[in-house]
Amino acid sequence: MRVLLINDHLQTLGGAEIYLQQINQALQSKGIKTSILSFNKKKRDITDVRSSRERWAQLKRSCLYQNNIMDYLKQKIDDFQPDIIHINKNKLYTNSIFYVLRKQDIPVVHTLHDGTDAIFHHSLKAKIQKHILRPYPSNIHYIVPSEHYYRRLKRKRVNKVHHIPHFIEIDKWPLPKSKDIQAKQLLFVGRLDRTKGIYHLLNAMKIVVAKDPEVQLICIGTGKEAKAFKQRIFKLRLQNNVQLLGFRTQKTILEFFHHSTIFLYPSTYEEMFGITGLEAQAAGIPVIASDIGGIKEWCIDLQTGLLVPPGKAQPLAEKILNLLAYSPLQKLLSKKARQHVQDFYSIDYAVNKLIQLYQHFQKQNRPCGTQINERV
Repeated sequence: MRVLLINDHLQTLGGAEIYLQQINQALQSKGIKTSILSFNKKKRDITDVRSSRERWAQLKRSCLYQNNIMDYLKQKIDDFQPDIIHINKNKLYTNSIFYVLRKQDIPVVHTLHDGTDAIFHHSLKAKIQKHILRPYPSNIHYIVPSEHYYRRLKRKRVNKVHHIPHFIEIDKWPLPKSKDIQAKQLLFVGRLDRTKGIYHLLNAMKIVVAKDPEVQLICIGTGKEAKAFKQRIFKLRLQNNVQLLGFRTQKTILEFFHHSTIFLYPSTYEEMFGITGLEAQAAGIPVIASDIGGIKEWCIDLQTGLLVPPGKAQPLAEKILNLLAYSPLQKLLSKKARQHVQDFYSIDYAVNKLIQLYQHFQKQNRPCGTQINERV
């Protein structure tokens, strides 16, 4: 079997690129030939735009047909001769890619990584795609990592959708060998974006520090809100309690997991899944996360973590203070969470289910007319 993997970016920018690399390696280990096709090799994520001019340029690029991109994809298909085409992140040249695939007699699988994909979104781009250009191939099947979005798509009468959970390589996120934990250190790892709840997190820290000035918050990540986030830290006079470290490698993030007391995942939008939370749980750090979207599937309240209402600083601050004060609950949540990750989010389970889909589509070669077990 030959699988062509398509993604906007080749370099690692977030969960979609990590997923791409892990799937690529796992498929190759199973004897499947793969090839990765990407379109943006620059270090800057050009989907991360702020000005109206940049947003308009991005809209035109993704919605209008780009002949060079279409020729590039056609040539790749001719050269590689894939049995399956598996799309991951597809925001740069959405319609150009779909236009080419619509004319191919090759099954297409599209893993949706966040709720802003056009199939969910009510933006101008989504409306142009859905009602005017209508680029989606008839032989496309969607994979979603969360039950939440699986049900949401079903309500929208999208029938060709399958639920395969995201995964982590748990061996890369081991428990600490020694308990060298900073007793009052909190950790946030993620994109510096308003939707990640970063400002509500700072407001919660203001409440926490007022009651316990020794609490420290480490923030790892970059993003379009980095400058504003730094300014907010100083405005709230939290510069002695909040550190912004920028980008860090997986090895360094693991060290912070091992040395921190609580991991915070305060997103305010309906996350598709939230794979960083799984990594924290595997590494043995208790998690406090927002009760929204796919997050609550791996962060089960009072079992594998603690949930708080999204966008509410006071409840988040209270959960932080309570968990800091009660170490037995920390240990209980950590133990149950790691076991939950081992049981339900292993890479072998996810890859085997993905290969089952590939094999079915390859055999039928007309996936839009077949009946399969969608909730694999």
